[in-house]
Amino acid sequence: MTTGAQALAAVLIEMGVRRAFGVFGGALGVFVSAMHRAGIQIVHARHESGAAFMASEAYFASGSPSAVFTTSGPGATNAITGLVSAAYDGAKVVAVMGATNVPERGRWAFQETAALDLSPWLSNASINYLTRTIESPSQLPSLRQELAAGLARPNGFLANLMFPFSSQVAPAPELGGPLELAQPKVGAEPELVAEVHRRLSSGSFVIWVGYGAREHGRAIVEFAERSGARVMSSPRAKGVFPESHPQYLGVTGMFGGQPRVLRHMLEHQPEHILVLGTRMGETTSCFDEALTPSSSFVHVDIDPSVFGVAYPELETLGVHADVGELLGALSQLWRSSPVSAAPVNTDWNRSPTKTEAEPAGPVDPRRLMAALQRVVVDGSDLVLLADVGNAFAWTTSELRFDQPGRYRIPAGFVSMTQASAGVVGAALASAKPVVALVGDGAMLMGNEVSTAVQYEVPAKWVVLNDSGYGMIRHGMLAFGMEPFETEIPPTDYARQAEALGATGLSVGSAAELEPALERALATPGPVVVDVRIDPDVAAPFGQRSKTMEKLREGDAR
Repeated sequence: MTTGAQALAAVLIEMGVRRAFGVFGGALGVFVSAMHRAGIQIVHARHESGAAFMASEAYFASGSPSAVFTTSGPGATNAITGLVSAAYDGAKVVAVMGATNVPERGRWAFQETAALDLSPWLSNASINYLTRTIESPSQLPSLRQELAAGLARPNGFLANLMFPFSSQVAPAPELGGPLELAQPKVGAEPELVAEVHRRLSSGSFVIWVGYGAREHGRAIVEFAERSGARVMSSPRAKGVFPESHPQYLGVTGMFGGQPRVLRHMLEHQPEHILVLGTRMGETTSCFDEALTPSSSFVHVDIDPSVFGVAYPELETLGVHADVGELLGALSQLWRSSPVSAAPVNTDWNRSPTKTEAEPAGPVDPRRLMAALQRVVVDGSDLVLLADVGNAFAWTTSELRFDQPGRYRIPAGFVSMTQASAGVVGAALASAKPVVALVGDGAMLMGNEVSTAVQYEVPAKWVVLNDSGYGMIRHGMLAFGMEPFETEIPPTDYARQAEALGATGLSVGSAAELEPALERALATPGPVVVDVRIDPDVAAPFGQRSKTMEKLREGDAR
């Protein structure tokens, strides 16, 4: 007899799931055992939210969907933040949670849970979300079809499945034969391609590259060089277009967006902006009028629901197409010579250069960025994750990537601990070291160092240790407020790592940076590098201050 638990485990295997992250509990124990017996690697986390972040980053590292499992009640609610963040990022994750059997519901059952609907957090039309309660294994054949359809979509997908114990142990029906799914047609008609060509060839334009175009970097470079167009990128798209390229303007965004991009756009407003795979949400654009064209957006995306959303007051020509195919069609039509212009990308690395006599004392974060550039970005092929806060403001602004797929930060939901926990999933799935730059606030809020030790995962943490919530402190100062309650008691993260079984390294001056980073990468297993940074150096998050000022002005009106 095949049970419901065994049948659902078989469905996950069929869908390509090879790893499941979570915390065991009696309400889902039978199903977790079934996954283990089916050959899915079980990663027992220290917190359900950390499990969800690990699953999300494992997807981005491998391209294969991940599973999350939790028990009922608090196990399920603990996972909400990580799951919502995964959906915002476009990950493909199937979450399976314990649920109370029907006869016990409404009777104050232990950790009583009937359903957990995440749709209030996932109201954006571009998020693909499925929620089901499996009251009977007879639902599994149709659920199999729904999961296959959702996971086959080119953008992200989150499934949240409630699985009562009674359904896990009940007999399951045959699941059915091979799945055959008709994929929706995505592609621009010749007339639409001709209109795009007419607009772009008859006026000035800038290309705005997003994370959704990450597989089409070469095509973007070829088209940019053919047309002579300048290129700017969203924070998550760093490296899709080489950041050392002379036509690269820089990165936009609320945290770490580079002022020279705004200067260029204000001085040379283009007639059109060719948007490739970015939703232009607030963390990418700040909805700033300086990043708008005088005539129209030409927005290319596989998700037509994003057209006209960020800037509804401006004309948008929506092109429901694959970025690579559209650029290929445009290149065939493009006959004009590239625009001759002086390179714009001349002041890229503003970080202090390495000197013979590095200053003693707390480290200027810009020196840490310069060391990360030399050791991690230029000196290896490793992926770098940055957590929310000062960490991703510094990396977005200061680091330069010339290849796609090497920089990971969260999208619009922007949850702390995504990198401090998610780095374990990324390193596990890629089977090589992955580096996470995190703030001390995120490191205390949640990390999975102990999990990395248990599974011998080569995750490397670099901690911005300023004994405080640095972004909050400097944000209050920028907003004209006197900071209060932003300090954190001094913590030795190297000793904490050693106590958990990892390797801990301490950095107290700029001269120690590169040796410590090189040792971290060369040391097997998990390593935490505790860098004491200067708390008085503000991270580059000026655009965030502007958006807060707009909110305050709106309240005043």
